[in-house]
Amino acid sequence: MEGRKEFKQKWKDINAKKTPDEFSLFVPKGEWPKTQRQINLFWYHRFIKGLIRGKNYKDGLEMGCGRGTMSLYLNLYDGLKVSLLDISPDAIELAKKNFEYFGAQGSFVVAPSDAAGLPPESFDIIYSIGLLEHLQEYKKTLEESYRLLRQGGMIIHLNIPAKWSAQNCNNWYKKLLKSFAGKDYPAKDYWRNSDKPQDYIKAAEQAGFKNISAADINPFPIFVPISMKRDLQIAKIYNFIIKIRAFFLKYPFKTNYILSQGHFLVGRK
Repeated sequence: MEGRKEFKQKWKDINAKKTPDEFSLFVPKGEWPKTQRQINLFWYHRFIKGLIRGKNYKDGLEMGCGRGTMSLYLNLYDGLKVSLLDISPDAIELAKKNFEYFGAQGSFVVAPSDAAGLPPESFDIIYSIGLLEHLQEYKKTLEESYRLLRQGGMIIHLNIPAKWSAQNCNNWYKKLLKSFAGKDYPAKDYWRNSDKPQDYIKAAEQAGFKNISAADINPFPIFVPISMKRDLQIAKIYNFIIKIRAFFLKYPFKTNYILSQGHFLVGRK
């Protein structure tokens, strides 16, 4: 419950800031990501898109939607009818503003992910970007996902548990800023479990899912706080590296567990 309070406050604070980079991380169709955080979400969508291609899925539910960025992609890029769920009214309000701004269509629900209160077998795909690792009993959310999925449906949960990864570079960066600028930049992260991919797979099996897999990924480290000018410069470098990696890898964020930041948990009903 403490974690839920923290996230409610997070979205309340973001709603109050109303800066462009906090308001939206979506990249309109036909454009290329320009900022560090846009790059990661853009390529998370590419992973999901590859999994659902040709399956004729029509309805999707995003759990812990936050800004609703992934649902924007699936609605505007892939034509899915999407519903967005979050425990924070402020997150839902921000997601609604994003959908209105980009001309997307969706429905919105304020509810916890383990008790959504929606009719059973309502969706073809249920997905989240960084949700389950913040829950101590994420098996309940997986059970709720199973209840809400139609037969033949799929879960795709990006989980980012507590572990070392290239993202720790940002902690070093903040320490440098503190040393040179004399400012105490906050380095505190929200609570995360430290479970391994096999722990999530086991929980998904217990919830009833079949054909379960976990794909280790490691996106680029995000350096914040930083000026927008520097952010755009870093993003250009990252985009160049991605183009090189795409020659050798089907998915440029794919890696092994040791180097990974997180994993995509995939399962079918």
